Formats: sequence, structure tokens, C-alpha cells
Amino acid sequence: MSAEILYEGNPKMFRNKPIFFILSLALIAAYGLGLLILLIWYFRTKAVKFKVTTDSVILREGFLSKEVSEINIQDIRKINTSQSFLQRIFGTGTLKISSSATAEQEISIYGFKKPGALKDIIRNQME
Repeated sequence: MSAEILYEGNPKMFRNKPIFFILSLALIAAYGLGLLILLIWYFRTKAVKFKVTTDSVILREGFLSKEVSEINIQDIRKINTSQSFLQRIFGTGTLKISSSATAEQEISIYGFKKPGALKDIIRNQME
């Protein structure tokens, strides 16, 4: 039986760093520098994929080289969320997940929409 996908997504660009996004747009007039910044930022954002299934939590990072972190749902020990003032306004934040194998965060994702809702999705699978 295959695991059902409950959530799959990438970090948000504008919502995550709105001031940086606006500055990058303003720099487009400066010899296209802003366009280069936005293009690099876009590819770095798309290189991060976070997935929650009924069995596990998976973080994939990278285009040319890949790093994959996976934690089985039953092994999750702790889930933390945090949001700065601007992140609260724009509905993004940071989600940190620890397993029973280590005291440190094994998965830390930054700039994802509604981190509290992601935490709830994972918690519901743990029950």
C-alpha cells in the first residue's frame, strides 16, 4: 500500500521575504541585476521540496546535488514552529522537526505557508 500525500510544496518567495523581493524588483533597472537575483532566488526556492505523507515527512534540497531527509511519522519526537513579525503578516514561517534518534532538528524548513497548519497535519498522522 502506497502512502497518501497530505502536503507537498516549496517555500514562498514574496511572502517569505517581501522587502528583499521589492528591492530585487527595483534593481531590475540597474543593469538587470535584480532580474539575476530573482532568477537565482527562484531556482533556489524551487530546489527545496517538502512533502508530508501518511507514513513520513520528506525534505528534498538541491538541483545538481541532492540532499534528502526523511523521518517516519512514528519516529517524530518534537515539532516547533516560529514566525517573525513580517512572517506572521504574510502567513509564512519556520517548521523544525526532530526525531527520537537525535536531540537536534533533523528537518528545518523556512518560508513555508502556514507552518501551524503543517504542524497540525503532521500531528494528526502521529495519533
